[in-house]
Amino acid sequence: AMIRAGDKLLVGGEAIGMQENEAANATQGEGSAPGTLHFVSGHDGRHLGRLSLPAPPVWDGMAATDGGLFVSTTDGTVVCLR
Repeated sequence: AMIRAGDKLLVGGEAIGMQENEAANATQGEGSAPGTLHFVSGHDGRHLGRLSLPAPPVWDGMAATDGGLFVSTTDGTVVCLR
């Protein structure tokens, strides 16, 4: 999932660096793969930060509000970040 908020681009997806057995268990419903949210400068593409999520965001699953961000994740939760 990707969204622009002000002068930042927020990009969410699966956490990189999972062990093979963790990824296999998550895809077989035996747990939830972790997710990550990256903050990138909209001006020059510079990486500004990263935040761990309980699971990756669903396709088109982010909504920006005045001062907040809602993220729908593949494990069925909605995360509110302020």
